[in-house]
Amino acid sequence: MDRKQAVTILKRKTTIPGDGYTWEQINEAIDMAIAALSPPNDPLTLEELRKMDGEPAWWDDGEESCWGIISVDSAGMWGGIPFLRGRWRQVNFEYNIEERKMRIYRRPPEGEVDT
Repeated sequence: MDRKQAVTILKRKTTIPGDGYTWEQINEAIDMAIAALSPPNDPLTLEELRKMDGEPAWWDDGEESCWGIISVDSAGMWGGIPFLRGRWRQVNFEYNIEERKMRIYRRPPEGEVDT
């Protein structure tokens, strides 16, 4: 299926086969739309992380990968430095992202299990 056909299917708001499209084509068009609308999932930059105070993020660290919350103080000794706060195997952590050279993403990289 090409992009033009996917747009045609979605514009017609096709929800059931019978308009000349199969379930497989409808699902493929929806998958293409989701992929096109999803933001890229490159590792977040320090500048992006500084704007994400209080937001969830994914730490990609192989077997130790997990979700956490970005924390950025507005002032003081740690002002403007992004940290990842979370809990892994019953232990709370708060890590300086830059100091630890952590790879942080908006969501788990494609193909990884969302835990």
